[in-house]
Amino acid sequence: MHYSTGKKSALPPSERLTALPTLPLRAILALCANQKSRIKNQIFLMPLRLKHLEVHGYKSFAAKTDFIFGAGVSAIVGPNGSGKSNVVDGIRWVLGEQSYHLLRGKRTEDMIFGGSDLRARAGMAQVTLTFDNADGWLPIDFAEVAISRRAYRDGENEYLLNGQRVRLRDLHELLAKCGLSERTYTIIGQGLIDTALSLKAEERRALFEEAAGIGLYRHKREDALKKLEATQRNLDRVLDILAEIKPRLRSLERQSQRAREYNVVRDDLKGVLRTWYGFHWHRLNEELATARAQAEATALELFGLQSNQESTDRRFAALRAQLASQRAQINEWRVQADALRDVSESLMRDVAVADERLRSLAAQRENLLAELPGLEAQLAEATARATAAQTEVTRLAAEADEAKAQAAAAQAALAHRETERASLRQKETNARETLNQIDAEVMATNARQTQLFERGERLQTQLTEQKNLLETLTHTETEARAKVAQAAENLNAQQLARLEAESALSAQTEAIRQAEAERAAALERTAIARAEAERLRARQEVLAQARADLVGFTSGAKVLLERQFPARGVLAELLTVPAELEAAISAALGAHLEGLVLSSRAEVDAALETLGQTSGRAALLPQDVAAVPEWLPAPQDADCLGNAAQLVSAEMTYRPLIDLLLGQVLVARHRAAAQRLASALPAQASVVTLAGEVFTASGLVYGGGEAAPSMLQQARERRDLTAEVEAAVTRVSDLEAAQNQAAQTVEAAREVLIQKQAALKEAQAAERQATVARDALALEAERATQELAMRRDQLSALEREAEHIHTELQAAQIRLEELANHKQSAEALLQAAAQDVSAFTIEELTAQLARWQTTVTLAARAVQDAHIRAEELARAQTVTESLIADRRAKIARLEDEAQQVAETIADSRARSAAFYDQITDLQARLQPAQNELAKLEAEQTRFEAADADARAVLHAAERKHSQAQLEATRKNEELESLRRRIEEDFGLVEFDYNETITGPQPLPMSDVVERLERVAELPEGLEEQLTRKRGQLRRMGAINPDAEREFNEVKERHDFLTAQVADLESAKTQLQEVITEMDVLMEREFRKTFDAVAAEFRETFTRLFGGGWAKLVLTDPEHMTQSGVDIQCKLPGKKTQGLSMLSGGERSLTACALVFALLKVSNTPFVVLDEVDAMLDEANVGRYRDMLQELSQTTQFIVVTHNRNTVQVAETVYGITMGADSASQMISLKLDGEKVEPQNGAAFTLESVGKN
Repeated sequence: MHYSTGKKSALPPSERLTALPTLPLRAILALCANQKSRIKNQIFLMPLRLKHLEVHGYKSFAAKTDFIFGAGVSAIVGPNGSGKSNVVDGIRWVLGEQSYHLLRGKRTEDMIFGGSDLRARAGMAQVTLTFDNADGWLPIDFAEVAISRRAYRDGENEYLLNGQRVRLRDLHELLAKCGLSERTYTIIGQGLIDTALSLKAEERRALFEEAAGIGLYRHKREDALKKLEATQRNLDRVLDILAEIKPRLRSLERQSQRAREYNVVRDDLKGVLRTWYGFHWHRLNEELATARAQAEATALELFGLQSNQESTDRRFAALRAQLASQRAQINEWRVQADALRDVSESLMRDVAVADERLRSLAAQRENLLAELPGLEAQLAEATARATAAQTEVTRLAAEADEAKAQAAAAQAALAHRETERASLRQKETNARETLNQIDAEVMATNARQTQLFERGERLQTQLTEQKNLLETLTHTETEARAKVAQAAENLNAQQLARLEAESALSAQTEAIRQAEAERAAALERTAIARAEAERLRARQEVLAQARADLVGFTSGAKVLLERQFPARGVLAELLTVPAELEAAISAALGAHLEGLVLSSRAEVDAALETLGQTSGRAALLPQDVAAVPEWLPAPQDADCLGNAAQLVSAEMTYRPLIDLLLGQVLVARHRAAAQRLASALPAQASVVTLAGEVFTASGLVYGGGEAAPSMLQQARERRDLTAEVEAAVTRVSDLEAAQNQAAQTVEAAREVLIQKQAALKEAQAAERQATVARDALALEAERATQELAMRRDQLSALEREAEHIHTELQAAQIRLEELANHKQSAEALLQAAAQDVSAFTIEELTAQLARWQTTVTLAARAVQDAHIRAEELARAQTVTESLIADRRAKIARLEDEAQQVAETIADSRARSAAFYDQITDLQARLQPAQNELAKLEAEQTRFEAADADARAVLHAAERKHSQAQLEATRKNEELESLRRRIEEDFGLVEFDYNETITGPQPLPMSDVVERLERVAELPEGLEEQLTRKRGQLRRMGAINPDAEREFNEVKERHDFLTAQVADLESAKTQLQEVITEMDVLMEREFRKTFDAVAAEFRETFTRLFGGGWAKLVLTDPEHMTQSGVDIQCKLPGKKTQGLSMLSGGERSLTACALVFALLKVSNTPFVVLDEVDAMLDEANVGRYRDMLQELSQTTQFIVVTHNRNTVQVAETVYGITMGADSASQMISLKLDGEKVEPQNGAAFTLESVGKN
């Protein structure tokens, strides 16, 4: 028999197999071999779903391990702790399990092999499940589907579908469609079989919902509820936002109106500021230039004084350096003399100390010479004792070697004897193991015979029941198919109705969009027209206010007008001049333009009388003028526009006055034409250009532009603005009417839209109802078809199984007779081997070996003690030799040191005498140097007095220069402050600087850059006008400049949110209808599934217990969507009792009955059972096994077990064991007589199992 493991183990195959404590693997394989004939002829009705499981690095599976599953039952066996349940955890994990509690871990790292002393830990874990999808049971276009999950040590997980990365959500959706996503009874782990009974009745309901297949509907219902909650929250929020927006909308409308008024006043203020800033800017430029020139003059004066002072400082520094050098030389000589005295005194002290040291060294030498004889005597005695100790060590070592040789010979004889005894014991062990295997096979064969007899009786009953049930199911399937076809026709009709309603709704929505666009356009046009009207009205008010304030009039004219002097009016206001001629006529009339037109000479005298009382002057134009000269005829020149009097209009009463003022003036297009015409003019005549340049016959020329609009322009604007304001108000009224009409159109369209939406909702509701009805009927028909096919397959399987039972019974009887003969032979072999072992003894050799080992120990201890004594004596000899050498070395050092001290004394006395001579020489040089130092100090005093006077003059010049710089800085700061104020008011401004001043200039963008006027003197009344405009702005208060834009945005948002409210209310109604329909469908499917499972549970319970009864009860039948499921049962021979009173085995068998009933009604692609039979006795395991075998015809099972009877129904057996490196290893066996190719290429067959 050949075994294959995924990893080479430290134990031999025989020891690994016998290491299974609960279920020996050899016995399991031997039992499974008896099923060979049954497996060969077995035909499975359920298509193969799970083909392959690959585990690599997951938990205890360090190496790559492959499990290949066939149809029917596959068993996984092995000792406790070998990693069997890790296979189950791996399947649960790869299917997307997120609860680490169910996976028996705490975090992702626990899913990865952690390593051991003999094997490094893994970097990642991967599990792959491969499904056969040839019949398309998975909704994906692949004949084979591989689902993988990987985990890394950083906690990251990834999922793969056929090698491509997918999301966990995608995997759940795929598995949910085939019943693997949330099945509560697909994978039943250790101890979880009892959970089906421990659950509360309400929690147990989840098992039946999964069997009914309404989990998808429940998820859809939960999604609908979440959407309904979200819709309600959104609706509440939108309503809250609308409530917040409405007051803000009204406020923004008022702010927008104020902002427009503010802009008009601000523009007027900028015109006044432009003049004011121009005057002050150019004035400060001149003042700053003057201040800088003064600062430069003082700087030149200061520079001259500083140069003189620097020359004086250099001479004074040279004197100070000479003085310092002289002082340093004197100090150096004094320091040298003091140092020589100190050294000489130190040398004399050292001589005295050296004399004392010389006497001490002589005394120490005499003492050391006296100690040497005693130490030499001690050395001779220590040498003799060390030699004797070394001789003793040599003798004892020879005795110890002899004892070791005798002990080694005894040990070899004993080892040979023990080898012979171990061989005899191995023969006895082999004989006993063979006998145990025979007993196990006899027991299994007897149990199998009993099960076959019971199974044959049950088969006859099942055959009759299946035939009756087939007739009923055939009729049910036919009726269900007819209902599905009728429901499909109804669904098609509802879909057509829904499409028509959607088309109508789409058309109406487009109509509303167009109407909304038209209304928005009307609103925008109205806003533009209203803003234009406001602008014109504001301009009209500004011009009226300027006229009332007499802006631009001379002081005399202001006096007469303010006193309401009786006059016809101002000439400029009585004329009507085309706009293109305003500059020319203004230049031609000059000061007459603002003259007062009077009716008679008497009014002229009265006006002069009034002016005489003031300091002002004014132009007075009497209407009754003297004879008016003829108009100057216009020459035939293309550039001459005509006589100025002909080009203006006025009432006839003023015509003489106009002819007088303009009759001798021609109007030319440009300067060249005017110069040409002026040369031919009579005296008192002139030519004026359109630009306002005047050329007289005498050659005088008047030119230049006006900074402010002329009085003619202002008068024309006042006349034109009246008509423009009236036209703008009329346009606003017309546009508001159009806006109202557009709003009415939108409202009417919205009402139609609501009707279309209601019609669409009705159509959608009808379509959903038809879809739900069609799906429900299709589900019923499909279930009926599946159940009919399953029952037919079960009937065929039952008939085939009945035929095989008789053959298996005969084979079992023959096998029992063979085993009886084998048992007799095995017992004889065991008895002979036991006698040989008992007759074999080794006590004499053991005693002899113990004696020699004792002798070796004593000899070794004596040698050790002798070595210690010899080492101690050697150390004493070494110490004495060291003492003698040390004394002699010290004597030599003392003699050398005495010689050095004597030499030092002689040298010190010679050096002291030389130092005394040097001191005498230094004292002779000090007196002349001190006299020279006194002269230098007197000269320094004279220099200091002159330097103080010069520095006083320099400080005065510095103060003068600082004051000039401060003045220039102050003027510069004033100019910068003014520049900042100008930029704050105007933004980008092109400043004119004095030629000595530089400053920042904006980019050359004339369309956005302002330029200040050059004003020599502020116009009269400008300060008052500036104050009045600023006060007007302050009274307006804070203005929101973005008010109009914000108003439009908020208005648009208000309209949008109003439409959203209607949409949300419609969605809320639709979601409520969907939830109601889901409740009805789930209640119907749950009731149908519950009734089917309850019937199967009664039958399964009775079969598993061999009698008794059990039933499923709804805790709240009136509320089917919330009712729990309770279990009532009565065991054979016992009275009715609650689940809590059942024993552990009874609870397990009851839970198995419930799970098996669920599988019969709604089978899954495969089921994993992890030690479900652990608490069942032999009799119950037999019935459990039969039920498992029956269900395996339609469901693929993977069973983890320790029970040898359960293993008998398996077609494939995998043995799991734990290697020395703490990694799980796998041995596989197929019970079909064919070879298995494990991972390392080895193979074994059933025939090889029988031989071993």
